[in-house]
Amino acid sequence: MPKTMSKDFLSELLTGLAKDDVNVFKNFEEAGRRPDLTPAQVEDLHEFMEMAANRIRNSKSKLDRETAAYSIIGFLREHNKRLGIHPRFLATICSALATYFQNHKKWDPAIAACELLVSRNVTDEDGEGFHARLDRLYQLRIKKGGSGSSSDADDVDSECVEEDDTEDENNR
Repeated sequence: MPKTMSKDFLSELLTGLAKDDVNVFKNFEEAGRRPDLTPAQVEDLHEFMEMAANRIRNSKSKLDRETAAYSIIGFLREHNKRLGIHPRFLATICSALATYFQNHKKWDPAIAACELLVSRNVTDEDGEGFHARLDRLYQLRIKKGGSGSSSDADDVDSECVEEDDTEDENNR
């Protein structure tokens, strides 16, 4: 990212995200470190995080999901107070990431998302609470074995893509 951010740096980030370019997360992190962010630029970072979380959950995406999730989680851990990120926004993004990775049996990124919420005392108004969810994730990691990262869930993602491709071929 250049020393000064362009007016449309959000569109630059979103273009990189649409191309599944993992370097977009480095630019995102660099942008967040800037001390001179305007409120509009902070809002752009919010929008990028929402789009990135959706992209992570998109079965057709070729994005390195774990790298992207850890980038967002690390960014939120480091900058959420300074940038005034609302706890409900934090809960929405981290809860979505935790759910995605839990469903794909990738325990470590799911645990990292819940740990951030617990460390910031963010409450879960809809469910059992992030403390209980974190405890359950720890138990699942022990019970299922391993960290649950990378190769464990690649089969699930490829199955989703294969099913979608088969449907497309049948509709031709």
